[in-house]
Amino acid sequence: MNMNVTFTGGSTGPLGGADTPSQSQIDGFKQGLQGKSNEDLMKGLMDPNTAQWQKDAIMQELQNRADKSGGSQGAGGAGGGGDDDIQKLLKKLMDGSISDEELKKLAGLMGMKPEDLQAIKGAVQGEGVGEQQGDISGG
Repeated sequence: MNMNVTFTGGSTGPLGGADTPSQSQIDGFKQGLQGKSNEDLMKGLMDPNTAQWQKDAIMQELQNRADKSGGSQGAGGAGGGGDDDIQKLLKKLMDGSISDEELKKLAGLMGMKPEDLQAIKGAVQGEGVGEQQGDISGG
């Protein structure tokens, strides 16, 4: 029952290089993503310890899911248009600049609840708040 997928770079390669994974590592990671919830994927995407190649794989998995669930959303929308929207909205979510309207749109594109994305947004913004609190209490 081991359903955990580690989002950290790790040192599983012979050189310990998280930036240059083997194709089998990439394939194994992508397979593991298929069993994860959208929320878990979003958390992995937001984790600063997640290697860039893993973030790319997570983005691809999220886009694949959005393509499957979002087919009813855009009647004849350009294939790349939805992907661009998702990428832009995910970027805004990650840097905390997403509006409530955009949050709802992203939730719809990804088949998630806006509250789930709001919680992720809050967690990302909470990191900055935590640092500020540390500065205040440390002074």
